[in-house]
Amino acid sequence: MIKTIAREFLWLLFILIIAVPISFLFVTALDIVAEGRYFTEGERYFIIELYLIIYIINVIGLYLTRIMIAAIKKVAQ
Repeated sequence: MIKTIAREFLWLLFILIIAVPISFLFVTALDIVAEGRYFTEGERYFIIELYLIIYIINVIGLYLTRIMIAAIKKVAQ
C-alpha cells in the first residue's frame, strides 16, 4: 500500500514538473507573449491566468493519460 502511494506521488511530481515546459510551449505557440515587449497590467494578468489554466489542463491531461496506460496494462495482463 505504501509502495503504491509512493509511486503515485512520484508520478504526480513528475507530471507537475513536465507540465511547466509543455504549458510554456503552448502559450508561446498561441503567439500572445511574442507580440510585444511591454504589456499593460491587464494584459500581464491575462497571460498569467492563461498560463495557469493551460498548466492545470496539462496536468489533468497527463495524469489521465498515465491512468489510461496503467489501465490498459492491467487489462492486457
